Amino acid sequence: MRETHTTRGFPVFGIALAGLVLGHLATYALLFPDPDHRGLVLASSGHAYMTALAHAACLIAAAAAATIVSRSWGGDDHGPALSFVGLAGVLVIAQSSAFMGQEILERAVSGSPLHELFAGPVLVVGMGVQAALAMIGAVIVTWLRRTTEHIAATAPAARSPIWRPRALVPLVAVDRACLTPAFLGVRPGRSPPSV
Repeated sequence: MRETHTTRGFPVFGIALAGLVLGHLATYALLFPDPDHRGLVLASSGHAYMTALAHAACLIAAAAAATIVSRSWGGDDHGPALSFVGLAGVLVIAQSSAFMGQEILERAVSGSPLHELFAGPVLVVGMGVQAALAMIGAVIVTWLRRTTEHIAATAPAARSPIWRPRALVPLVAVDRACLTPAFLGVRPGRSPPSV
């Protein structure tokens, strides 16, 4: 598949989405340590979709990590990679902005009052958690990229092109004598005992 300009930022999007969801869950776990009370607060503020989003974010983050490894291993030229500082800045801004927008949208859709959001600690704690997780995400991405590039550089034989067949050839069994019922483990005439 040829990569277009719309897929080049996919790893950053995947890591930011995973950080956003993890930060969202961590914020409410920090502010409301009692699981029953947390469940009530989340239900009243429009967070019913969070479980499905967490599952999707895990899949997208795994695909983003695979993309980072693939790009670093393959040595494909996708332009210069972001430095740690650049990546951390992008993740902090993206995750913090998305967290604020997500909280406002959740409150607006669920009918919860917005003044609770701005008067309470959710935004302040949430923005701090998002910034911390964005830095951790940038560390992980930078480490993963550099480690993969180092391993790929020290293993030049592994970077040789992979052989792929030009066409699929179906395998046909000409001699069917070996496919007798006894060979396959089928014993006609008797079934196993019932329990």
